[in-house]
Amino acid sequence: MNIFTFYFPVVLWTSLTSAEEEKDCLSPPNTVAEELAEERKESYPHYSVLKYNCRPGYMKEGNIYYMCENGTWKRLNNVVCRRKSCGYPGDAQFGNFSIAEGNDFLFGSRVEYTCNDG
Repeated sequence: MNIFTFYFPVVLWTSLTSAEEEKDCLSPPNTVAEELAEERKESYPHYSVLKYNCRPGYMKEGNIYYMCENGTWKRLNNVVCRRKSCGYPGDAQFGNFSIAEGNDFLFGSRVEYTCNDG
Protein backbone atom coordinates (compact mmCIF):
# COMPACT_ATOMS: atom_id res chain seq x y z
CA MET A 1 0.00 0.00 0.00
CA ASN A 2 1.40 3.40 -0.89
CA ILE A 3 0.93 6.60 1.12
CA PHE A 4 -1.63 8.11 -1.30
CA THR A 5 -4.12 5.23 -1.02
CA PHE A 6 -3.85 5.26 2.74
CA TYR A 7 -4.50 9.00 3.23
CA PHE A 8 -7.00 9.70 0.44
CA PRO A 9 -10.03 8.03 2.12
CA VAL A 10 -9.33 9.89 5.37
CA VAL A 11 -9.20 13.28 3.61
CA LEU A 12 -12.35 12.51 1.61
CA TRP A 13 -14.27 11.43 4.74
CA THR A 14 -13.17 14.61 6.59
CA SER A 15 -14.36 16.88 3.80
CA LEU A 16 -17.74 15.10 3.58
CA THR A 17 -18.20 15.39 7.33
CA SER A 18 -17.47 19.14 7.23
CA ALA A 19 -19.98 19.66 4.42
CA GLU A 20 -22.65 17.71 6.31
CA GLU A 21 -22.26 19.95 9.37
CA GLU A 22 -23.41 23.01 7.44
CA LYS A 23 -27.03 22.07 6.76
CA ASP A 24 -29.59 24.87 6.62
CA CYS A 25 -32.47 24.87 9.11
CA LEU A 26 -36.13 24.78 8.21
CA SER A 27 -38.54 27.31 9.70
CA PRO A 28 -37.76 27.91 13.41
CA PRO A 29 -39.75 26.39 16.27
CA ASN A 30 -43.18 27.62 17.36
CA THR A 31 -44.06 27.51 21.03
CA VAL A 32 -47.13 28.44 23.05
CA ALA A 33 -45.25 31.17 24.93
CA GLU A 34 -42.71 32.46 22.37
CA GLU A 35 -42.96 34.18 19.00
CA LEU A 36 -40.30 35.04 16.46
CA ALA A 37 -39.31 38.74 16.64
CA GLU A 38 -38.89 39.02 12.85
CA GLU A 39 -40.62 37.79 9.72
CA ARG A 40 -40.53 33.99 9.41
CA LYS A 41 -38.72 32.41 6.42
CA GLU A 42 -38.90 28.88 5.02
CA SER A 43 -35.21 28.17 5.72
CA TYR A 44 -32.16 29.75 7.34
CA PRO A 45 -28.43 29.28 6.72
CA HIS A 46 -26.17 27.42 9.13
CA TYR A 47 -25.25 29.62 12.16
CA SER A 48 -28.25 31.96 11.76
CA VAL A 49 -29.32 33.48 15.08
CA LEU A 50 -32.94 34.46 15.71
CA LYS A 51 -34.44 36.51 18.53
CA TYR A 52 -37.78 35.59 20.10
CA ASN A 53 -40.27 37.61 22.16
CA CYS A 54 -42.89 36.39 24.60
CA ARG A 55 -46.48 36.17 23.40
CA PRO A 56 -49.15 38.27 25.15
CA GLY A 57 -49.84 36.93 28.64
CA TYR A 58 -46.19 35.90 29.13
CA MET A 59 -43.11 37.76 30.36
CA LYS A 60 -39.35 37.23 30.19
CA GLU A 61 -36.26 38.49 31.92
CA GLY A 62 -33.63 38.82 29.21
CA ASN A 63 -33.53 37.93 25.53
CA ILE A 64 -34.35 34.59 23.92
CA TYR A 65 -32.11 33.42 21.09
CA TYR A 66 -32.06 30.29 18.93
CA MET A 67 -29.23 29.35 16.55
CA CYS A 68 -29.29 27.11 13.48
CA GLU A 69 -26.60 24.48 13.87
CA ASN A 70 -26.29 21.70 11.31
CA GLY A 71 -30.00 21.74 10.42
CA THR A 72 -31.23 21.90 14.04
CA TRP A 73 -32.44 24.89 16.08
CA LYS A 74 -30.70 25.19 19.46
CA ARG A 75 -31.55 27.59 22.28
CA LEU A 76 -28.56 29.78 23.14
CA ASN A 77 -29.58 30.74 26.66
CA ASN A 78 -31.87 29.72 29.53
CA VAL A 79 -34.30 32.64 29.30
CA VAL A 80 -37.90 31.42 29.11
CA CYS A 81 -41.31 33.03 28.89
CA ARG A 82 -43.33 32.66 32.07
CA ARG A 83 -47.06 33.17 32.46
CA LYS A 84 -47.96 36.59 33.90
CA SER A 85 -49.79 36.84 37.19
CA CYS A 86 -53.38 38.04 36.95
CA GLY A 87 -53.56 38.79 40.67
CA TYR A 88 -56.18 37.71 43.14
CA PRO A 89 -59.58 37.69 41.37
CA GLY A 90 -61.52 39.10 44.29
CA ASP A 91 -64.17 37.68 46.58
CA ALA A 92 -67.87 37.66 45.73
CA GLN A 93 -70.15 39.13 48.38
CA PHE A 94 -72.63 36.24 48.22
CA GLY A 95 -70.55 33.41 46.77
CA ASN A 96 -67.24 31.64 46.46
CA PHE A 97 -64.77 30.81 43.76
CA SER A 98 -62.46 27.93 42.94
CA ILE A 99 -59.66 27.52 40.45
CA ALA A 100 -61.08 25.37 37.65
CA GLU A 101 -57.95 25.25 35.46
CA GLY A 102 -54.37 25.81 36.56
CA ASN A 103 -53.06 25.96 40.08
CA ASP A 104 -52.54 29.68 40.62
CA PHE A 105 -53.81 33.04 39.40
CA LEU A 106 -51.63 33.03 36.29
CA PHE A 107 -52.43 33.78 32.65
CA GLY A 108 -54.41 30.87 31.21
CA SER A 109 -55.88 29.73 34.53
CA ARG A 110 -59.65 29.75 34.96
CA VAL A 111 -61.64 30.68 38.05
CA GLU A 112 -65.30 29.69 38.55
CA TYR A 113 -67.64 31.53 40.88
CA THR A 114 -70.68 29.96 42.53
CA CYS A 115 -73.46 31.75 44.33
CA ASN A 116 -74.51 30.91 47.85
CA ASP A 117 -77.95 29.37 48.27
CA GLY A 118 -80.72 31.93 48.33
